[in-house]
Amino acid sequence: MKAYLVRVSDKIDPFGQPAADCLARNKKLREVQRETLLKAGLDPELVERKELIADEQEHLIVSDDIYFTEELLKEFVSRSRILGVNAFCALKLGLVSTRSVVSVQGVEIDKNCAQYHLCYVAESEKRHYKEICVAIDPKFFELNIPVPRQIFGSEQYVVPITSQFIIKIGHWANLWAANVSTPLVDAARIRKKKWKIFLAALRARSFKEHKIMASLNSIGRGCDIHSDTTIEGCSIGNNVVIGAGSRVLTSVIGNNVWIGKNVVVEDSIVGNECFITRGNVMYTVLFPEASVSCEALTTSIVGSGSLLAVNATLTDFRFDGRNILLLKEGKLVDSGNKILGGCLGHNVKIGSGCVIAPGRMIPNRTHVVLKKDRIVRSCVDSHILGFRVFRN
Repeated sequence: MKAYLVRVSDKIDPFGQPAADCLARNKKLREVQRETLLKAGLDPELVERKELIADEQEHLIVSDDIYFTEELLKEFVSRSRILGVNAFCALKLGLVSTRSVVSVQGVEIDKNCAQYHLCYVAESEKRHYKEICVAIDPKFFELNIPVPRQIFGSEQYVVPITSQFIIKIGHWANLWAANVSTPLVDAARIRKKKWKIFLAALRARSFKEHKIMASLNSIGRGCDIHSDTTIEGCSIGNNVVIGAGSRVLTSVIGNNVWIGKNVVVEDSIVGNECFITRGNVMYTVLFPEASVSCEALTTSIVGSGSLLAVNATLTDFRFDGRNILLLKEGKLVDSGNKILGGCLGHNVKIGSGCVIAPGRMIPNRTHVVLKKDRIVRSCVDSHILGFRVFRN
């Protein structure tokens, strides 16, 4: 069966690129879509407009700005074929849609469902029937993340782990959600395959979870990984360097990445040729050639060639306990989430000591530094730019 990918030209801020050209799992979204369609036994073809499709046989039509998993696609196609008429895919609103920031996806919400441009077109003689909604209620298990009460108001933050996932990339926050879902989706697939866990346990000679996850690593060629490191459930590319004492957990690491000593990378996507010299990187997306030297970076995106200096901070929660607000088409929109970091465009530099509020995006090629009166630039006699210096 054919699957027609319809081009969408809308650009995603701050990157200035159509969603299909943005990275998901270290590949362009368009490539990820094609791979997923092929795995599901479908034949993908790119078209400029929906009106150009002239196919009398059953087929799919999907916008090229949508990220979806193989499991969701198969369920949608199977249920649509049973109905035997034209159908469109919808996702029931709930924790999965909330965490994917459905409020800025630009999809229609109707009857507690988010509707997507993923459509099944039946054979020509059956197309006169009204198009039917196929609503998928994703099955998931809860990952409970301990969070201080001062941040979230409760002791845990719940992340849904599911392999049935669909999201329209209408905002950088959706691109972030699509990326960080990758290791979580992989974890959901492993949990569903009990035989795979059993085989992994045999290889690890243990039924302890951390040892099983370590046996599931995929590590590329030419890597220099110190013996005093912990790597669990990761896909690691070629020529990666990881220093002593570092922990890399359920993450995707690209080629030629350099990770320093005592660094933690968890549930994140790290692009090719990135540098992580220190700190903790969690639930974060680093595009190629990004460099991070800050102490902590969570639930954020760092664009290609961008840099976060020592003591630069992208905050991810509000002191008043309210949801994070996002800018969408010039208006502030409630993200529905109390924890969400920021987004740096391509070739952005954030200097030491700078703090970025949660949910903010920094445009491409922007440099952010402290005001001159906050930085020591010269020392003359006993004064440093207006500050009295006392010497013993």
